[in-house]
Amino acid sequence: MFYKAVSDKKCTPSPLRKCSQYHVPNTYFSKQPLERSFEPIEKQKTLADEHNEIQRLQQIIEQLKDENAYLRSTLQQQHLQFQYETQQLNQYIVNMQSEQQSLKLALIDPTLQNNKMIQYIEDLSAQHRNLQVLYQDACLQLQQAEIYSNQIMLLQKELKGKEDEIEILKNELQITTKTNTEQSENQIIYDFLKNIKKQYNDDECRSVHLYD
Repeated sequence: MFYKAVSDKKCTPSPLRKCSQYHVPNTYFSKQPLERSFEPIEKQKTLADEHNEIQRLQQIIEQLKDENAYLRSTLQQQHLQFQYETQQLNQYIVNMQSEQQSLKLALIDPTLQNNKMIQYIEDLSAQHRNLQVLYQDACLQLQQAEIYSNQIMLLQKELKGKEDEIEILKNELQITTKTNTEQSENQIIYDFLKNIKKQYNDDECRSVHLYD
């Protein structure tokens, strides 16, 4: 019975092996010694070890993937840096070749320097002409500014004359107003005296009448 119960039990499936490989028929234990009866337990331990080993290998694979990605990124950065330095070096080489060609031309053709000097003198002459034009424009603007300044001074004098004239008219107006006021006061006094004289004459006539 023990042999039959053990032989009927199937093993745990593994991703590396089919479960049918671990199936042991009933006749296997009937033909083997007693110490072979624990072989399925040992196979289960082996499967667990293999499963752990697979997990460990998967972790190692993930670590290797991360390292590979890091190395790939580093290599890409180094490649870009190398391309940049290569471009700089190529540009430096081109500049050196251009300077070398210029020196060769200067040594081969002595008139090149003279032509450069002539061109330089022509450029200076053109700049001088431009400066003369600018100077003339500045002189005209200065003359125009002086004319404007003189016009402003004349306008200021005219304005001052108008202000003085206004002040004189104000004074005359005040004098006229004062004279009119004095004349009004004199007229009042004259009327007052005239009334008094009239009353006196009336009183005198009345006295004569009473005497009569």
